[in-house]
Amino acid sequence: MDASLSEWLTDPMCVLQGRKSAGVPPRRLDLEKEVAELQRMLHDEEKVHEILERALLPQNALLTLPISGLLPKKSFLELGMPSNPEMALGLKNKAALNVGGHKLNALAIKHLILKQSSNSNEDDWKVHKDDKEMVPKDYGLEQSNPNIVFALCSGCKSSPAVRIYTADGVVGELEKSKMDYLQASIAVTTTKRILIPHLLHSNMHDFARDSDSLVDWIVNQLPASWPLRKSMLECLKGRTAAKISHTMDVIPNDSEFQYLVPM
Repeated sequence: MDASLSEWLTDPMCVLQGRKSAGVPPRRLDLEKEVAELQRMLHDEEKVHEILERALLPQNALLTLPISGLLPKKSFLELGMPSNPEMALGLKNKAALNVGGHKLNALAIKHLILKQSSNSNEDDWKVHKDDKEMVPKDYGLEQSNPNIVFALCSGCKSSPAVRIYTADGVVGELEKSKMDYLQASIAVTTTKRILIPHLLHSNMHDFARDSDSLVDWIVNQLPASWPLRKSMLECLKGRTAAKISHTMDVIPNDSEFQYLVPM
């Protein structure tokens, strides 16, 4: 497979898999099989810096999505695969590049550029104090699309799938990522309990006021024809708005290493 880092940033599925096909369901990607190739692609640090500096210009801010996924992969290759959630967080802090005078790691990109709030495990993420104020201003990124949460793949089982985003279609592509994630991650049990992933629950304030309104928001996102929506409405039948969350359970985050790639 002869692919450059620039090509990988543009089309990660093509480079990682060496092929593309339509209509095949998402499957697990064993990244270790591609370690040798990724090491070859990432060895040229000067080229990485050049691509990132170009990508992080305000007009090209979209490319921070694949870059935020690139940095953890880079740390996995250089420092080894994480064996527990704490080690994974440490690797995200260590995977950093100096881009236009700002030393950015994967978590800094997530929080400062993509505007995602930290969860309890990420409260200690490290970034220079000045960067917290200057990075969003320098890159003209004071606002963000809340659907970005469905585009951030951190390399664990609970993450959304890895996807390709384009400048012209990013709004619609983020919407599709949201719908695919809701369909794949929410479930209704035979005992009429609604199971919601930790990722969605921990970011609920991007979409709703509280747990009750979050369930209502989810129902309103789903097409009327989807069986999932019908099952959720059946669970909520006869309940007042104040008791909606009584039917909800949160699925814990699964930090086991995995990249899910739509093919």
